[in-house]
Amino acid sequence: MPDYPATALANGIVAGRVTLRCLALPDGALSGCEIIEETPAGQGFAASVITAAARARLSPRTVDGAATGARVQFTTRFAAPVVVEPAPSPQPRRGRP
Repeated sequence: MPDYPATALANGIVAGRVTLRCLALPDGALSGCEIIEETPAGQGFAASVITAAARARLSPRTVDGAATGARVQFTTRFAAPVVVEPAPSPQPRRGRP
């Protein structure tokens, strides 16, 4: 999974989407990836998806029992991570019980 881009977080962007087209090699690696669409542009979503694609492995397509390459296209949707603030620690009681 791609990481949520720090640029988008810093700019208050809460969602994004990238469509990517690659060649899936017989060993499952992705090659020759190109961005088809990035929304919103310039917030780091495309770079995050390209980085994740370099680590990704797919199950290769088989033809007559042999792994072959194939063109693949997919869309990745991003949602900003939710940060939960810890509850404040209770203060010790003062005075008589």
